[in-house]
Amino acid sequence: MELNELVTRTKAALRVSTTDADIDAEVTDLVNEALEELHRSIHFVDNDDPLILQAVKSYAKAHYGYDEDADKWLTRFEQIKSKLGTYGPYGS
Repeated sequence: MELNELVTRTKAALRVSTTDADIDAEVTDLVNEALEELHRSIHFVDNDDPLILQAVKSYAKAHYGYDEDADKWLTRFEQIKSKLGTYGPYGS
């Protein structure tokens, strides 16, 4: 899955429908940050893996206006990241 599609799907998860360039840039930054976090932990990231998409969405929700539930979404991101590191091509 290309970065643009990851951003589009993450915007949908965040319930963001605007095409404002600044908001697009912010969501793109969050997607890139999530992918970098995953890459640093599991060293290989398959953007077509549904768990990667869920991790990216969770990371974005933890850092984008979901203050009330930020801890919940960050915990979910960490759980997915941990799970990814234990199996398949991501396991060490």
